[in-house]
Amino acid sequence: MILSYIVIWFLSQSFFQTDSLPKKVVIEGETYDIAMHQRSRHLPGGHWKDGLVYYEGLHFQNQNDTLFGRPAPVPEYEKEPDNVIAERWTTEDVLFMVNPLEEMETVVRSSVNDTVLNNLSRENAIIEITVLVDSTGRSIECKQFLEMDHFEWSDSFLSLLVAVERYVKNELLFEDNGMLHMADLPYGHTRIRIYFRSDTIEIKPFYYIFSPEVYINLRYWKRLRHVKAPAYCPVS
Repeated sequence: MILSYIVIWFLSQSFFQTDSLPKKVVIEGETYDIAMHQRSRHLPGGHWKDGLVYYEGLHFQNQNDTLFGRPAPVPEYEKEPDNVIAERWTTEDVLFMVNPLEEMETVVRSSVNDTVLNNLSRENAIIEITVLVDSTGRSIECKQFLEMDHFEWSDSFLSLLVAVERYVKNELLFEDNGMLHMADLPYGHTRIRIYFRSDTIEIKPFYYIFSPEVYINLRYWKRLRHVKAPAYCPVS
């Protein structure tokens, strides 16, 4: 995507300053919420009450995505989920991403130049994508949070975030083994993280992040729509 086609519109009608991001950006006819926001995360391996660290990063979300909640730019559903969205534990661990991880990595690499990629890697950047999935396994909404060790705004982030959003909405498919239908839920949501390392880009869906040793085994799934069901193999 060519950055010269990106138009930034400030609600305040003022010039851009590095210490105050615009509330909205318009990119190729689409309007996005954009703002700095602080989030917390637990360090791996410890008790959930321990190791809490705070990160400041960039929140990015298409204004056409309304099921995640408003007002923008920080959806309130994270604190009090909307009725159409189940609690995290009821859906995140049953949504399996069908697309190969290399596919998303190609999208990421092709949306930024080497200079931007090196900067993201040097600052250990992470993009967390929260995806809203309907009961047919299709991605219909998403929001992103970009964090790094020392956050410094760059317009080049926009092309990356837009490319990821379009890929998620247009290409990503999920299996849920019929769980949403059985729970009478029209939507579920899950997360995908993109880690920028010194020598690679790592794509980790929810089940890779929290349960790497318990990879979803499709051999035992009864309802599959987007992948061919493997041969059943009983536990010995």
